[in-house]
Amino acid sequence: MQEYASQISEAGASLIAISSDSQSATKETVQNLSLSFTVLSDSSITAISAYNVVDQGNTRIARPATYIIKSDGTVGWKSLGSTSTRVSTADTLTALGEL
Repeated sequence: MQEYASQISEAGASLIAISSDSQSATKETVQNLSLSFTVLSDSSITAISAYNVVDQGNTRIARPATYIIKSDGTVGWKSLGSTSTRVSTADTLTALGEL
């Protein structure tokens, strides 16, 4: 997603990722990968569960998923992947442009 962060921003959107890792591990990942977008830690799996993206094979992690939340707070688009298939950033950018 880092590769497309500027395009997402230029479309008037904000990119936020949620990790099931601890705060310290999440911070380390952000630093190691030089991520320019916000990455939140959800080690309690609260948000991951709320969005129904808990990986069924490993309930301590989320399956890949992308949600576009509109300014009114509703879900405008979503794409759910699996541990072997990532959500296409190209599809996400297309959907963002259509909203």
